[in-house]
Amino acid sequence: MNLLQILKRQLDEPEKESKASGYPTYAQLKERWLVPISQPMILTSEIQRSGGTLLSQLLDGHPECFAHPYEIKWGRPEKWDWPDISAIMRKHPLKVFKRIDEKWLDTFAQDGYYKKVSGWQDSEKYPFIFERELQKSLFQKLMENNPPQSQREALNYYLSSLFNAWLDYQHLYNRNKKFVTGFTPRVTMHPESLARFFADYPDGYLISLIRHPASWYSSAIKHGYAQYGGIENIMRFWQDSAEASMRATEKYGNRAIVLLFEDLVCQTESVMQLICRCTGLSFHPTLLEPTFNGIPIHSCSNYEASYQIDQGVVERYRSVLCASDIETIEKGYLQTYEKAASMHSIQAHALVRGYLRSATN
Repeated sequence: MNLLQILKRQLDEPEKESKASGYPTYAQLKERWLVPISQPMILTSEIQRSGGTLLSQLLDGHPECFAHPYEIKWGRPEKWDWPDISAIMRKHPLKVFKRIDEKWLDTFAQDGYYKKVSGWQDSEKYPFIFERELQKSLFQKLMENNPPQSQREALNYYLSSLFNAWLDYQHLYNRNKKFVTGFTPRVTMHPESLARFFADYPDGYLISLIRHPASWYSSAIKHGYAQYGGIENIMRFWQDSAEASMRATEKYGNRAIVLLFEDLVCQTESVMQLICRCTGLSFHPTLLEPTFNGIPIHSCSNYEASYQIDQGVVERYRSVLCASDIETIEKGYLQTYEKAASMHSIQAHALVRGYLRSATN
């Protein structure tokens, strides 16, 4: 009988296993030493193919963060519909669990690994040892022992169950945690959804990335956006996202941080320094390397993936798109990007905030 079979038997019949061995079961020990998670969230959100996955991977190894391992998919019917479970919070815990549960966990838990599918069909796999029944059990006991008084408390219980049932999570017991970090695309594009996020996390932060429109288009058409038709139909998503990101800073002030994808890729250290200054995170060398659970990870690229940040992605659209498409996109949308750059480039942040090291250093 292998280790996972032993663990499964302990979880299925904990009392029998405990009495037979004279020792507490793994599930009992996890419950005893449960690490509660109640930290505020740093949520990255914008239209897909804008760098959200990269940023989440850069935050992954920070010792002051609980880094959610994938996209946060609490929303129904779409993942970017931030949940509202106020009507069911007093119902049976497993009904609440089902409402916000992330089904991707079933696949990853069964496979025992994480794999980010990309246009390049990256075959790299990363260990992911997760016990679903333990997660449900922990969530149920947290809900029953101390019924939540707010949606934030219920989400805290879910995150506590997730990270404590992630058996090979490398950073569970690090002290001085400040944030949970997560990525869900398009929350910014739905004002009611974004408002619900900040209602749950008034002490949290939103980070939203804006990518050069032609660069974004060249990636988006390889990511399923070609189904929407011509350039104008596809670029409408980019325009809506860019405008929504900028509106978020007007409504939520310093709690919303807008950055350029090109700065994140080409001036990574300056951008991560800025994020630390804005949020109160300590700067740490792990912020300069994309990882999954502390393991160096391939980039989420439609082209050849690499372990390093690929700065060539910034200009790649020039060799992918025809000149007429670039001209059409820049004529219609470059002005919006330049407006965003004037306010949210790393240089603009440095001028406004005054405390950032020169982006040329």
